[in-house]
Amino acid sequence: MKRTLRNSKPMPNMDEMKKAAEQIDPGMLGNVQNVVDKYGNKSEAELMQELAAAKQSGLIDPAALASVASRIAPMLSPDQQQRLQSVLKQLQ
Repeated sequence: MKRTLRNSKPMPNMDEMKKAAEQIDPGMLGNVQNVVDKYGNKSEAELMQELAAAKQSGLIDPAALASVASRIAPMLSPDQQQRLQSVLKQLQ
């Protein structure tokens, strides 16, 4: 199908994006970096073990996990959505 401007998604509101970026807590960015540092070098199997252990210990609420998954799914490619569903099934 030929792409036209009529078929394209609207451009994001840059003013809103700038305001949102200004409201980011710098401490939160440090926490994100800590998570990346902790889990960045782990294999997929190790990450799945961590998730399973967190679920088993009650750190992960299945309802909250399903809610997060449903919110992020539209932002993922079809392959990523399929992988997300696979991970969620493994955690059940």
